Amino acid sequence: MKLKYNQVPVLIALLFSVLFISCKDEWDSHYYATAANKSDSTLFNYIQSRNELTTFAQMLEITGYDTLLNKSQTFTVWAPKNSSLVDVDLTDTLAVRKIVENHITRFLQTTSGLKDKTILTMNSKLLSFAKQGGVKTFGGKLIEESDIATLNGIVHIMADYAPYKKNLWEFINETEGLDSLRTYLLSLDSLVFDEK
Repeated sequence: MKLKYNQVPVLIALLFSVLFISCKDEWDSHYYATAANKSDSTLFNYIQSRNELTTFAQMLEITGYDTLLNKSQTFTVWAPKNSSLVDVDLTDTLAVRKIVENHITRFLQTTSGLKDKTILTMNSKLLSFAKQGGVKTFGGKLIEESDIATLNGIVHIMADYAPYKKNLWEFINETEGLDSLRTYLLSLDSLVFDEK
């Protein structure tokens, strides 16, 4: 039996449809895999739901990061427990912002395959994220629970918070008694327009 030329396109279309339909489940499971223990909450809602993270959730609200961590952008949050934040004055919004921004970074940062890497946080500080043996740390502080997947990122729960470290310019600007040094350095600074 000979095939007519007008039957060939129909046969090809039928063959392709069978191939695409039969591979759909395997394709989806490979490319759209989700974590087995992934939370249905956003980062902020997950942090807010944990009893041991209520102080950090309050700090996120004070700084406005609660709104950012509810959006579809991807972040990683190292959330310190309430017990480590007892001495933090929540009315000092600058100090609260420094702590919050020190514990958030863009993109997903998991402990899978981690040895030691440097993380750029939201306040442009570089902190160490490391795993040696079974011990995981961030900024030199112990991570008690790691790799909690949410809708828009990863949460790591810390026993303590990573302290904010001032750079040299921040130290000169914020330390009392360095007025003359600060004045001298500012006198060397000038704004020049270069036409070229």
